[in-house]
Amino acid sequence: MLILDRHVGETLRIGDDIEIVVSRVDGVYVRLGIAAPPHVEVFREEIYKRIRHERTDPAGQSDPSASFTPPPVASPPASIPVTHRKRRHWTPSG
Repeated sequence: MLILDRHVGETLRIGDDIEIVVSRVDGVYVRLGIAAPPHVEVFREEIYKRIRHERTDPAGQSDPSASFTPPPVASPPASIPVTHRKRRHWTPSG
């Protein structure tokens, strides 16, 4: 396991396609922004475990016919422009 220290606004990359940004730190909670291609499924651990559990039958055997299909992502209306915020990087003060 790779363990990294990051400050708010700093980014880490996984391959060429996945970017993770530390958005906010509030006490013990960390808010992350994740940019990944549509074919990469990104879930919180508890959601992932629930999906895995739902894919198995009561006897605990995997059901190969079961598949999880996430709901479609709605596109913004054409009248609303899609913009990207400029990233601000943390700089030490002093």
